[in-house]
Amino acid sequence: RKLADDAMSLYVRCRGGWVCAKCGTEKNIQCAHIIPKGAYPSGRYRDDNALALCSGCHRYYTARFMEWREFIGPDTHDGLHKLLSQGVVKWDLTAEAQRYLLLVARNYPQAQERLEALNRQAEALELWK
Repeated sequence: RKLADDAMSLYVRCRGGWVCAKCGTEKNIQCAHIIPKGAYPSGRYRDDNALALCSGCHRYYTARFMEWREFIGPDTHDGLHKLLSQGVVKWDLTAEAQRYLLLVARNYPQAQERLEALNRQAEALELWK
């Protein structure tokens, strides 16, 4: 499960261009689930159930459900919630992990470039010394 979670997170952050969908920062980008990942197992790895947010915006919206729903769009949020609550979405953890690893592999050059840029910034700030 951790492998699938890590692959999903990396994919969502790559897909989002390593930029927060709300404020546009490039710092501390995370994978934020639209419908909380613990609510429905089938929603944990859905492409349409996640977007990239910085840690600050992620924390902000986690504590403010109605603002989160408005940001996502009530039709999108409620439609996804309804789909997942009906249990019609089938999933297989192994298949999801494999699928996301393939997606990450496609986005690997972008992910590698981002990690190298972060390492250069850390070295410039002498964080690794």
